[in-house]
Amino acid sequence: MKRVLAADVGGTTTKAARVDAGGHIEDRREEPTPRDPAEGVALIARLWDALGPGEGRALAVAGGIRDADGEITQSPNLQRWEGTRPGVDLACGVLNDANAALLGEAWCGALEGARSAVLLTLGTGVGGGGLLDGRLWTGAGGCAGEIGHVPVWPDGPPGSTGARGYLELYASARGVAKAAGTRDAAEAAKLARGGEPRCRGAFRKAGEALGIALSGLVNAFNPEAICIGGGMAPALDLMIDDIWAELRARAFRLALEGLEVVPAALGNDAGLLGAAFLALEVE
Repeated sequence: MKRVLAADVGGTTTKAARVDAGGHIEDRREEPTPRDPAEGVALIARLWDALGPGEGRALAVAGGIRDADGEITQSPNLQRWEGTRPGVDLACGVLNDANAALLGEAWCGALEGARSAVLLTLGTGVGGGGLLDGRLWTGAGGCAGEIGHVPVWPDGPPGSTGARGYLELYASARGVAKAAGTRDAAEAAKLARGGEPRCRGAFRKAGEALGIALSGLVNAFNPEAICIGGGMAPALDLMIDDIWAELRARAFRLALEGLEVVPAALGNDAGLLGAAFLALEVE
């Protein structure tokens, strides 16, 4: 069976794996993501060497990827990587990490069989991707799916891009932890389930922000399903009521008919599997 090498470069962690054509991860490695892009490229090459040979390679990166040349044009969580082309340096395919997660879930996860869907990755930041008529939609230049930067409260605080009140400030793991006053989002979720008011409020705010952003996408694209992935996915139960409250208040009733909001099935492996899918398709 054909095997490929995949990597997923996030704002915090870089993961690499050898994956077979059935979507099974045979071996994997993981290390902190270097701030320096040259060190990052060297790390990926080293991890792939440790995993052994593959018949194709592909890379997922947290940032806007220009389709024409694979350049990382903007990455709020990997700013020093902007202007680089790691896919060229590594002689491999490259795509945005959230788009990779969407491809992974559509290949062998929660969105398998879907023809139209939206996926959000709630992690260090908030990424997203769209599946239209069974195909990944990357937009005119490759930047489609930056749902984390959709404004929800334009008078809100400024973020790393200088814009105000966008989704990522409220619904990312970092945003929730800040609002909750906790070490991380996992601690906030544990305390919220125990009834701690500030932590419960942080997740309510995240749910409201998600519902507002998603209602616009539902009205515009009428997807079959919305999939929530990333490190915050296990806390979907703390946000789902507020997500649906905003969807019902803002989206067209017809667009909500049959719509499902589901947790991702592949966990932190979604981006790796999406990159592997690209490697299998390209080679």
